[in-house]
Amino acid sequence: MEWIIILLCAIVLILVVLMIFVVVSLKKKSTINQIIVENKTTDLIPTENEDILLAENFLISAVSEIILNNNQGQALTLKRSDDITLSNKKYTEIIPRGSSALANVAQGTMPTISQAQTISEIAKNAPNGLFTATAPINDLMKYKDCTIGSIVMRDGIAKHSGFKEVALNVANPAAVVGASMQAMALVSSQYYMHQLTTQMKTFGEKLDKLAELHHGTKFGILNSVNKRVIELTSKINVDAADIIAIQRQKEKVDEIYFEYLGYLDDTDINDIIGVKKRWLNKTKEMRDLGENLNKEELGFNIQMCYHASVLAEKCTLTEVAIRLKMKGQEGILEELCEKLKSEYDEHFHRRAEHYISERYAPIIDKATEIGSVTEKILSNTNNASESVLPLELALVLTGGKYILTKQVEKNAIEIEHLESRKNELLEMATSSSQTVEELVSLIESPKEILYVPGENPGEYKMFVEETTEITGG
Repeated sequence: MEWIIILLCAIVLILVVLMIFVVVSLKKKSTINQIIVENKTTDLIPTENEDILLAENFLISAVSEIILNNNQGQALTLKRSDDITLSNKKYTEIIPRGSSALANVAQGTMPTISQAQTISEIAKNAPNGLFTATAPINDLMKYKDCTIGSIVMRDGIAKHSGFKEVALNVANPAAVVGASMQAMALVSSQYYMHQLTTQMKTFGEKLDKLAELHHGTKFGILNSVNKRVIELTSKINVDAADIIAIQRQKEKVDEIYFEYLGYLDDTDINDIIGVKKRWLNKTKEMRDLGENLNKEELGFNIQMCYHASVLAEKCTLTEVAIRLKMKGQEGILEELCEKLKSEYDEHFHRRAEHYISERYAPIIDKATEIGSVTEKILSNTNNASESVLPLELALVLTGGKYILTKQVEKNAIEIEHLESRKNELLEMATSSSQTVEELVSLIESPKEILYVPGENPGEYKMFVEETTEITGG
């Protein structure tokens, strides 16, 4: 009886071993089926690549291209680079400090930016070669949590089901690219926020000088907004509350801008140049012209519109810089860039120079016309012959010449004063920065990146072509 029990136990044990063997074999076959090797010129056939892909010591050197896919249907190809084509460029290494390649870059831990290197210097420490791709930074950030779509080898393509089952013996390039570009955006954002802080401090000084000449609550609002922008651009860590704050500041500025733009639209130049004619005292007529200009506050309204326009655009730039520090903002950043570009030429401070010249031209012309009358009378008087006149009349004529000469001099001073008022406004209108162009270019212009895989799992380096925003130069 006992031997029957022993026999049954042995049979059960053998069956269990057989079942385990079958399960393991099926699982191995399923894993192999996930990796399909397609020949570029023939149908699916077995190649040596299968052995390479399944080997634990699979070498990245066997790969010529790594194709990344994101969840928006876009693809990015990292191609093995040609040292010759890249020889004239320099690249800066981006190191997300305090985070791994698969983690989000923390705002408070500013990434390390290495000194720019040439391609030959980088190649010396790249045993597995270099992979390069070119795309705008805003597109590159979209690959933060994406997948490797396929790997192009010398004679075929090995398709992968997802980045969690990467066949490469390196960190997932999709995560590496996304994290590094997020780090680059963080550094660039901090650079532009510093630029904006400096610009807004200078802008605040201009507002203070303007407030000394013109008192009013509107200056208080502009100064308050300017100080709030400085606070926001000085921050290291930002969040959604800061976006709401800068948007509200812009709304305040927009209200002031449209108020004073309305004043300008209601200004009739004819009311300024329509002065009362005076037969003798043309200097008084010219001063009346200046008083009409003061009464209409043309120069002041232009200054208010100009400064409000500048401040409103700085608010939008600040929002862009804030969003660059935050993840998942690529779509909104694209919209803001389009807004900055479409409204670029429409902003008052960009067309102010033409506006000022156009508005002041008839005023200067009127002053010149008034002055020419006195000059003509003086010219006629100088042509009169004193020798044929009685002594009394000759003395009167001499006195008249003196009076007319002084009046011509005073007229010239009045015209010069009007010209200087116009020139001060023109000087203000030509002192704009290039921050909009630079920030939009940072987000939209293609950047060349280098992905340098290491010899061990998780080792990599990411470089981006040298730019002012990255180096701070």
